[in-house]
Amino acid sequence: MFLRFTKKGLFIYYSHQLNTRDAWRNFGLQERHIELGAEGVASFIVQKLFISDARPSINRSKLDDRELAALKMAPRKAMEWMQEHSFDPRLINSYRKVVEKWEQDECFNKL
Repeated sequence: MFLRFTKKGLFIYYSHQLNTRDAWRNFGLQERHIELGAEGVASFIVQKLFISDARPSINRSKLDDRELAALKMAPRKAMEWMQEHSFDPRLINSYRKVVEKWEQDECFNKL
């Protein structure tokens, strides 16, 4: 995992704000993930890895259809990873709502 972060230039920083977004390479770890303990932090990191994998190039300003489809699936893949690794079912059920909201975002309407 360390190599994936360093090779891709990913950066995770602490952010007490709930709505922190910083493109494709910088991710704000929010207090709510820390409050969930190790599983909350791990789920955050795994989701961000899937999101960064959806966009292989940082130089392009627009996603193609393949990248957009991969981005749409990133949270679902993270949830499946959580299930495979026997995360707390309450965390998974809570995260399921995030996945559903993400997949219904209007930016994915053209798929």
